[in-house]
Amino acid sequence: MLIKCLIRRFKAYGIELSAGFYKEHFKDLLTLPSGTPIATLQGHTGWVSCLIVHNNMLYSGSFDNTSRAWNLDTNECITALQGHTSYVYCLIVHNNILYSGSGDSTIRAWNLDTNECITALRGHTGHVYCLILHNNMLYSGSSDKTIRAWNLDTNECITALQGH
Repeated sequence: MLIKCLIRRFKAYGIELSAGFYKEHFKDLLTLPSGTPIATLQGHTGWVSCLIVHNNMLYSGSFDNTSRAWNLDTNECITALQGHTSYVYCLIVHNNILYSGSGDSTIRAWNLDTNECITALRGHTGHVYCLILHNNMLYSGSSDKTIRAWNLDTNECITALQGH
């Protein structure tokens, strides 16, 4: 409520302060008004299609064929993960490994300590649109009308479920 009062008071005098000003100077009291941007993260050259947070890092996937890692304290881009040859549609993290599903029909596994690609899981013949984890298994859904189950210890496809 205090911040809203300050915003109204400053506006009455024709003063517009950025969300960053309030964040820096009133961080202990801060609850920004609904819809007030805290930061704009810039770096992707295509649409952002997916987001996930892990260990105070925001990971974004994009139609520029990359995933990016953003430090949530500084809002800085730490790295761009490059390797896919088509859009990145989905992301999920397990055991400090980021998995990215792409329109190039692959799922890439990225070591989050080194930001290096560990492997590319191949088997789908269409875009990989969704990923989910359960019991050390990665399940991927694709436009090839299959769901594939991947053993994360071996990075091998255990089965392809058909019927969609």
